[in-house]
Amino acid sequence: MLMKCLIKASLCLLILKSSIGVARVFKIAGIPEAPLRYYDDNKKLKGIDIEIIELIFGKLKIPYKVILLESSPGLKKIYEEKSADMVLSFSKTPERQKYLDFSDEPHLSLDWYFFALAANKGKYKFDDFTDLKGARVGVTHGFAYTIDFWNVIDKGTVKPVFEHRNSLQIHNLFKNKVDLVLLNRLVAVHHAKKLNGQHKITQLNKPVKSSLYYNGFVRNSSYPKIEELKIAYDKILKQAKSEGFVSGLLKKYGG
Repeated sequence: MLMKCLIKASLCLLILKSSIGVARVFKIAGIPEAPLRYYDDNKKLKGIDIEIIELIFGKLKIPYKVILLESSPGLKKIYEEKSADMVLSFSKTPERQKYLDFSDEPHLSLDWYFFALAANKGKYKFDDFTDLKGARVGVTHGFAYTIDFWNVIDKGTVKPVFEHRNSLQIHNLFKNKVDLVLLNRLVAVHHAKKLNGQHKITQLNKPVKSSLYYNGFVRNSSYPKIEELKIAYDKILKQAKSEGFVSGLLKKYGG
């Protein structure tokens, strides 16, 4: 079975490479989320997602373009209207799977925690959501979080403070606009460092969730041979992970 899959993937690579001359540019969309994908001070795209895409599409010799939108609602509109061929770093949800055919191979596994100001250490704990009663919690539009989290918001247990950009959550925490933010640890630490405040935050006692992240191929995209591309993508990503490429990126970007 393994040999058949490898042969099939190799054939896909050959087919894809032979069609490059007529294929259009492959369009990839995401939202800014340092250190996963972002523009540096020189307006150059950087990040873990960007380097993974560079590796895979470089090996496939497929021309591509990455566009970062300002908000998750804007990104949702892009993939619903099929004006991109792939979106970057989503966890799988039934709603998203209506529009996205996710890669089989995840490229990241991230733990999500509530973060508070270190000065308030001990004020909050997290054994269950009732421990957070009355807290103002930063929430970013378009993020999946967990069903239990949305339920406690609906019940009024916590007070959501909504933002369109995840990058503002740590800033809001430092400005005392919120009491807690729910972020994956990689992103929280990165933004705290940017504000010279890694020592100013503390994570609560246990994670809210651990999620696998995938790049999603837009269903019914007009890109030629996209099913074969998905197979080839997974093959290269799996090999890159086994060779330590992704773990090396996590170390490089502070994971």
